Amino acid sequence: MGRSVVRAGAARCPGCSLPPRWCICDAIPPVETRLHVHVLIHHHEHHKPSSTGKLVARVVAGTNCHIYKRESCFLPASGFPAETLRNVSMTLRQLRNEFSVAG
Repeated sequence: MGRSVVRAGAARCPGCSLPPRWCICDAIPPVETRLHVHVLIHHHEHHKPSSTGKLVARVVAGTNCHIYKRESCFLPASGFPAETLRNVSMTLRQLRNEFSVAG
């Protein structure tokens, strides 16, 4: 990936971490939802101001962010609740079964 076009130590917005000329804070409308939103953020993206995961967390009320970092290719991701992973797996299986029966 290319270098940043902003010099190190340049002023940044405290809300979105972008340079003031690119600040998006006033353009972000809050979103209310009854859904429980969980966002996986790759550990390399977590500190970047351009992280869309962090943007979703700022916009959607009640969002839970989890930093994703695989410990090894044979172990599950760390930073994400095991119970949530089981629930997601069950939901995907249910959807797969539902669509295979309907199709």
